[in-house]
Amino acid sequence: VSLIVFTCLILSNTSACTRSHQAKGHYTDSISKQALLEDIDYFIEKIEEAHAEPYRVISKEEFKKLAARLKEYTLTLREDRISPWESYYILAELAAAIQDEHTLIGAPYHLLPETELYFPFKIKVMEEKIYIARNLGDTAIPELSELLEINGISVRTIREKCIKYQNFPLPHAKARTFEQAVNIFLTTVFDMHSPWKIKYISDDSVKEAAAEGVSGNILLKALTGPAAYSEKKLTVAGKEIPVLDIPSFAYGSFENYQQFIDDVFARHKNKEALIIDLRQNPGGNGVWGYYMMDYIAEFPYKTREEFIFKVSEVFKKSGYRSKAGDSWKEAKNGTYIPISSNNIRSPQPEAKRFTGRAFLLVSDSTNSAGVVTAAIFKYNKMGTVIGQETKGRLKFNSDPVTVRLPRTQFSLQIPVAIYALPGDIPDRGVIPDIITSYSLEDIRKGLDKEMEKVKEILSKSF
Repeated sequence: VSLIVFTCLILSNTSACTRSHQAKGHYTDSISKQALLEDIDYFIEKIEEAHAEPYRVISKEEFKKLAARLKEYTLTLREDRISPWESYYILAELAAAIQDEHTLIGAPYHLLPETELYFPFKIKVMEEKIYIARNLGDTAIPELSELLEINGISVRTIREKCIKYQNFPLPHAKARTFEQAVNIFLTTVFDMHSPWKIKYISDDSVKEAAAEGVSGNILLKALTGPAAYSEKKLTVAGKEIPVLDIPSFAYGSFENYQQFIDDVFARHKNKEALIIDLRQNPGGNGVWGYYMMDYIAEFPYKTREEFIFKVSEVFKKSGYRSKAGDSWKEAKNGTYIPISSNNIRSPQPEAKRFTGRAFLLVSDSTNSAGVVTAAIFKYNKMGTVIGQETKGRLKFNSDPVTVRLPRTQFSLQIPVAIYALPGDIPDRGVIPDIITSYSLEDIRKGLDKEMEKVKEILSKSF
């Protein structure tokens, strides 16, 4: 699954669109103003019908005002037909205003030519400044240089303009999302294409350089990173501590994952300590996290505070209805069905359980099922959580259903459930027991402060 922010569906051509070839070789499918206006209304209708909790962050009044402003803006556009990217971002702004992490509009990535070259840097946002975290191309700009301008536009201005398209409410989550999205934003929001003129600071001097772009495959690989789980080790006071590196809860089959977890715990059951690394985990299937924690928990453990579905025709036609048993068949649209069962999970038999001390590493990139695992682990006191506050919140909207906007044919993802994890502050992420932070100098030195903290703790007990 692509992590280039929107995680969206690839759309097909529709009767509302006509294909044309533009200068510079970039394709557009124009969309009529009327089609877009009608789909904004349909968008609102479906959100109010099916979304489990649309007005948790933004009020209904403010949401309607934003929709009205976007329709008015659409009418002010000079041409009668609008590019798909312009149409997409109008709808994406409306979706992001809900700030629930899961309401999305599918982006028309199919219109980006295979020959498109992208901004050749992976960036890092730190204390409101933007740095080059990794050079993906051949440009001789040193990594960890501070970015100032791209094609004469301040990077601060670029970031501020893109915030309205980000559906994560927490500030640090917006920063991480922008890091993943900026390469696509530059091409689709700002119509910037290779080469780029870069102004930056290196060695306390302001410098300029031209940067050639990189292919979509290079960019995607850099932004998504590895997904395969693996076993590593950390040496502390001469002892080897197993490390479960799980950068995704959606790699390969669940059966293979189960075999991996079974094998790890069979071999390390009596180790003094175990480290579980979820710092780069964007999510997947929460059951994968449960299965791992079954080996760590001493007692039956709580997995959630609340799980509620909103009844609608969208919900009734979805696969999620089976979670409600047969109760949905008689339920009226607009009512809610709480799922009260299966919120307590039993651990593995004592003979199989891990007997040592467990550490869970998280970061401000940990999201979705990664947050689910971290919240349950912390609440049930399975061990020590180290890192930064997670990207996702304890209470969120889940179980998204995709509907198609009838005129533009964009896909709209609507979460139909309210899901609350155990914890004290529903509007925050999982806050670690031990919080770590990084300075630019820490990054220059390549420090791993979470692992160093584990070493520090264990070295006192060995």
